[in-house]
Amino acid sequence: MSSTDAGKYRMVLAWLSDNAFWNAELLELKPSKIGGLGVFWTLGPKDDENNDRLMLRVPKSNILSPANSFIHPLLMEYQCKNADVGLKAGMPALILTTLYELSQGTRSPWFYYLKSIDFYHSHMPLCFWADKAKEPLRNTECDILGMLETKEAIRMYWECVRFAESVQHLVPIPSLLNRHRMSQRLVHLFGRFLQAVISRAFHVDKYHGLALVPGADLFNHLSPLEKDGVIQHRENVHFECDDGDDLCAYCGETGCAHMDESDDEELADLVKLAKTEAMQDSDRLQGTNEMHDIQEEEEGDEEMKEGENGMAHDDLAGLVDEMCLDEEQYGPAESDTDEEDNEIEENGLEENGEKDGNDYDIDIDVNKPITMADIAQLEDELENDAGSETDAESEAETDLDDEEASTISGEEKDEANGGQENFSEGLSSEGPSSGTTSMASSFKIEGAHAQELAEELTDGTKCCDIVVAHLPNERYDYELFNTYGNSLLNAYLLQRYGFVSEKNPNTTCSLSVQVFADIKRLERTEVSDRQIKMKLEWLERCGFDVINDLSVQMNDCCENRNGNDDDADDADECDNKDKLHSHTPKDSRADSAKLCADSCCSSEEEEEPPQTWELAPQISPDARPSKQTVAILRLLLMHFNVFYHKLYRCPSERRLEKRVHYYFMLGKLSREEKIVLRGWVKDRLGRLGPDADFESYQCKLINMILADERTLLTRALELLKE
Repeated sequence: MSSTDAGKYRMVLAWLSDNAFWNAELLELKPSKIGGLGVFWTLGPKDDENNDRLMLRVPKSNILSPANSFIHPLLMEYQCKNADVGLKAGMPALILTTLYELSQGTRSPWFYYLKSIDFYHSHMPLCFWADKAKEPLRNTECDILGMLETKEAIRMYWECVRFAESVQHLVPIPSLLNRHRMSQRLVHLFGRFLQAVISRAFHVDKYHGLALVPGADLFNHLSPLEKDGVIQHRENVHFECDDGDDLCAYCGETGCAHMDESDDEELADLVKLAKTEAMQDSDRLQGTNEMHDIQEEEEGDEEMKEGENGMAHDDLAGLVDEMCLDEEQYGPAESDTDEEDNEIEENGLEENGEKDGNDYDIDIDVNKPITMADIAQLEDELENDAGSETDAESEAETDLDDEEASTISGEEKDEANGGQENFSEGLSSEGPSSGTTSMASSFKIEGAHAQELAEELTDGTKCCDIVVAHLPNERYDYELFNTYGNSLLNAYLLQRYGFVSEKNPNTTCSLSVQVFADIKRLERTEVSDRQIKMKLEWLERCGFDVINDLSVQMNDCCENRNGNDDDADDADECDNKDKLHSHTPKDSRADSAKLCADSCCSSEEEEEPPQTWELAPQISPDARPSKQTVAILRLLLMHFNVFYHKLYRCPSERRLEKRVHYYFMLGKLSREEKIVLRGWVKDRLGRLGPDADFESYQCKLINMILADERTLLTRALELLKE
């Protein structure tokens, strides 16, 4: 990494030899082609004859995290003056922890590691760039996402100063937080310090959170490439650590007493929830007449009763026309009876094979509240079934001789790995095995705490690992690369790490400014203003969550079908238009992501849908409007009568999902929709300024961002031609 002082890298290796395992036989530190130091594979084109894949292992007790630092109790007790800044966890906590440990000098357990980092000569954070450098980035993703503003960094700095002053009777104030030495230069030094820490941070687990992992930050980043429409990941190593459900967020141990307390609280919440649901079921049985009223109103009854959201008839005067919804124009009438809905639901589950064959048959009256006796009965049956399965497995294993058992075990392992070579074999939670060059013998550790360290290293569940996933190649002199984020925009790469990726395949362009401008245009009259506000209120309250869920399901469906259609009109359609897909995309990726805990992988690697509808409108990396963008556009263009009767007053969540899917997610883009989208894209493209033209390393970074956004928006206009 470029911020590692090349003249002091031996300090890192010295620290690792005393506090971790560094595979010195296979790894070498030397200058990299891409700048700074790099980690290189010593065997060149050859593989390790023992198939050793473990390059680095650091016990969690030795990582630099707030939880491991002497400052942790003080952070937990401190009450922030600024509610927008929290110092107990996250990046602010790690910044303060690193700053205080650095100020401790040789008294810090991480002294030699910290001395190897050039904190005050790292790149200046994007938000602290000079106005001349920021100006060309106006109206880019960096600007739209608020990355050019210094407010957040300044707030964090002042909160850190206040913390330092509040504990100065216990710990001396670090010079960087000394109010009496305050100057613009000092704030800029804090910014460089901030950048150095952010660029090295890894998310470890729910207990340690963000942390510095000595040795893991030595591996440089290699960006993904796009080839034939497919993004190819090029990293050689992965950062892995255990962050399972059984790991306690309070103490970092597995299966501790805190977990038992959480289970008791969860059981109490379950009983409370069951009682609430039983009462709601009773209320629903009494509300049948209200459901019939809704059905009559949707069929055109002139007398409008008060709606679900408290909108009285007088409040809606002039908003809803008395009209019949044309079936041909607005789609087929849907079932509004519970009987038909239940029948559809049951048939759908059976057809899709989703009905659970292991449901427990417990005779509980659904009209009565669930009691503790009912829950006890369920727990007894679960325990009995678990015991039966264990006994059955034991009997089956007893019937096999050692050779048969070994053969079956090997077949099951091969089947679980899908026939692929298991590079992580021997790195199980129980510790190393002979599959990784007999790891127990590889831990050659000397010193007073050698035995204690060796014991920690043999328990993989309590360590952070760097493992080889793919061997390096000759092009980069067999340097081993990690990834800081295979799905990160250039804006995030620049903000966090100080570089950008040329022709980044993850580039997107936000259309939020253009959408809000159109909303203002639509609010021209009092009636249209109220209609738009009702649509946006519905979108904020429940609509966008449904749209997001459906978008994830449809994207996952398309990935499973490998559907890469070049026709822009067909991009948003799935083959099955008549049924909602019921995929669970998170489950399908759970196993592969369970151990991966890079700062990028834990929070960014799985593409998260936008959290708010305001940030949702965008052109995706494939130069097409995202599904959320199309849905919001169709909501704005939808006739208010259809919106009010079909969506705003929809009586059930399940029915709402069906209707959102039908009205917003299916079908080709209409001519009107294309015209609006082209207008948005043209405006977004026209707002980009000229290339930067000044002498600085920043100039090249800026122009790469501008080039990527221009290219994407130009492609989008081509795909949206009438």
